[in-house]
Amino acid sequence: MKVCKRHSMTSITSTSTKHGNCKVSVLLMLLMFLCVCFFLAPGDIAEAGEKADVNSIVLHSDETGTGDASFALYKIAEKQDDGSFVLTKDFEDSHAEVNDLTTDGLASLGTTLSPYVVQKKPASISTQKMVDGTCQWTNLSDGLYLAVGEPIIANGKIIEFSPVVAYLPYTGDGDEIHSLDAVVKSVSRTVPKDVIEYQVEKIWKDGDSANRPSEVEVSLIQQSGSGNRVYSTCVLNKENNWSYTWKDLPADATYTAVETEVPEGYTQSVSRKSGKTVIINSRKNKPSPSVSPSPSPSSSKNTNQPTPYGTGNPTPSVSETARSGQNTGRTNLPQTGQLWWPVPLLIVGGLLCILLSLFKRNNSGDRT
Repeated sequence: MKVCKRHSMTSITSTSTKHGNCKVSVLLMLLMFLCVCFFLAPGDIAEAGEKADVNSIVLHSDETGTGDASFALYKIAEKQDDGSFVLTKDFEDSHAEVNDLTTDGLASLGTTLSPYVVQKKPASISTQKMVDGTCQWTNLSDGLYLAVGEPIIANGKIIEFSPVVAYLPYTGDGDEIHSLDAVVKSVSRTVPKDVIEYQVEKIWKDGDSANRPSEVEVSLIQQSGSGNRVYSTCVLNKENNWSYTWKDLPADATYTAVETEVPEGYTQSVSRKSGKTVIINSRKNKPSPSVSPSPSPSSSKNTNQPTPYGTGNPTPSVSETARSGQNTGRTNLPQTGQLWWPVPLLIVGGLLCILLSLFKRNNSGDRT
């Protein structure tokens, strides 16, 4: 009987030891797997989180008669790791400034690029019609976007919409925000009975550089009920004082002007006034993000503070201040993927504590 009892206890001890060794082996394998996942691919995990298509843009119009309005959305710039933006391939020939993220800067960008899309016809993400005064886009990646609305010409009136430029995500009240609601500005005017004129003027900001071209070509963009097109072109030079006026234009359309090609080494910005487009060419500087510090409560009404979106002029008329459907106060662009390094250390430390505990338990069991 004693021999049988001793043999039974030996079997139990052996079985217990095998179970303990099995647990240790499983934990060691888990530890190795986690080390591979977190040490070899943290950048990939962070990058995947940054590029997740989780952003959305919603446009609203409270004006009557805009039920047939349609808007095309374009991605004009990619967000870089340092928070700055770089023009996409479809928009790189515009040489537009995309890192002035103030309200005025974004509004100017919209005014500059809205005729560019008519002239160059880049591919849009999609075109949405307004339903009950709203249209939206979802599953957008991080970047800078331009929404351009088609004018509505009916019943002797023209309704024009401001272009909207917005970047996503942005930071508001310390939180990273991936959705944007924007109210689109629109202007309605009666179509004149007579023909109209339209003027373009070129301004150089290059200190009379010797690299300035002797002439530039400008395209007149016409938007009407029959579609959008390049209606005419002209050449600006020193002889005509870098200015030209188109005359006898059909009145049942809207007009704007854009350079056919931006001179090499220059950036372009555009402003629109009543019946006139002013094109400004400035010598290109080294790109650097111009994101300003977040506005204080006392200065939140300053239009030169950073804001998630801005709108250009809807017509050749007086510009307005953008209205937003949510708080547009903004801090610096969020930088994601910065706090991954402590995670694997904490996991490894926790697993080591579990392993030590098991080893101690097994050793104490062997002694008994």
